[in-house]
Amino acid sequence: SSMRVLASGGKIVSDPGLLSTELAPGSWSALWNQRLRWAQGWSQVAMRYLWDGLRNRQLSLRQKVGLAYLLGWREIYPWISLQTFPILAFWMLRGSPPVSWFVPVFVATTLFTFSAGVVQAWSAWRLAAPELRKRGRWFLLLGAVSQLFYVELKNVITRTAHLKEGMRERRWKVTPRATRLLKPVKPIR
Repeated sequence: SSMRVLASGGKIVSDPGLLSTELAPGSWSALWNQRLRWAQGWSQVAMRYLWDGLRNRQLSLRQKVGLAYLLGWREIYPWISLQTFPILAFWMLRGSPPVSWFVPVFVATTLFTFSAGVVQAWSAWRLAAPELRKRGRWFLLLGAVSQLFYVELKNVITRTAHLKEGMRERRWKVTPRATRLLKPVKPIR
């Protein structure tokens, strides 16, 4: 729906005061299925709207750059990130001729690969509600877990979604939620 709004010349705004209280998936398999469904949906949106959006004369250069990043880069990044360690290992083992560590494309993709989790954690902290921002250790933990585990998990999910989309497998699995009752949350006043 956001892509249709942009294509028709509309503007999208957000309210930083809105908080989501959605329940997270209750198991790893539920999380996998939810994120796989989301990734496949993003891929479908990218295939449908990316090129039309980039050719749309109503969009500003800033909007087109954002669109290219949001829909284009997120689709190719999981595949490019796979290449970082093999290329590094090859260059280190090859030894001769001397490695040029400043090949611009390699430097850019390596920086993107190694900084994504940390940048996301910093952005989450920076934009968090004040009561959450006070818990800085949470965000440090998020940065560490993202760097060591979660970024690659998201990449694996996206690559899997691409393969499912390529095979036209579009059967969705509904994400189950925890069935135990939670204590009511006191409203903030």
